[in-house]
Amino acid sequence: MKTDELVFLDTNVLAYAIDSESGFHKKAKAVVDAVDEEKIKGCFSPQVMGELYATVTNPKRVKNVLTPREAAAIILDFLEAGTFIKIHPKESTIKLAVELARNLGLRRGDFFDAQIAATMMENGVKKIYTFNEKHFKQFQFLDVINPYGKT
Repeated sequence: MKTDELVFLDTNVLAYAIDSESGFHKKAKAVVDAVDEEKIKGCFSPQVMGELYATVTNPKRVKNVLTPREAAAIILDFLEAGTFIKIHPKESTIKLAVELARNLGLRRGDFFDAQIAATMMENGVKKIYTFNEKHFKQFQFLDVINPYGKT
C-alpha cells in the first residue's frame, strides 16, 4: 500500500464518531464507516488511542461520557479492526516532535499535535482528517482535511 493513500484520523474524528450527542457525529461516523467499508485507507497511532480513551471518559470533552469499561472496549475494537492501519512512532519521532514544537513555538498540549505530525512524517503519511484544522495547518508538510467541509 502506498502511504500517500493513507489518511490519518485525528482523535476528534474518532471521538465524535463515538459520541452520538456531538454535532459532528454524523460526519465523523461516516468517515469511520468509510474506513470499515474500505473506501478510505484510514490510519491512527497509539497516541491517538490514548487520547481517545482520555477524551471519551472526560465529561468536559464529550456529552456522552463513557465508563472506563466502555472506553476500553471501543479502543480494543479499533486496535483489532483489520481495516484500520496502525502506524507507530519510531525511535527518532520524539526528537522530531521536539524540533517541530521548538521551530513553531508550540506550548502546553500543542506539543501532542507535533508528536502526531512527526509520527505521520516518519511513516510517510501526508493527509490528516481533523475537525480542528488550525492545530495541524501549521505543519506545512500535511494536507489537512476537515470532514465537516469547513476550513
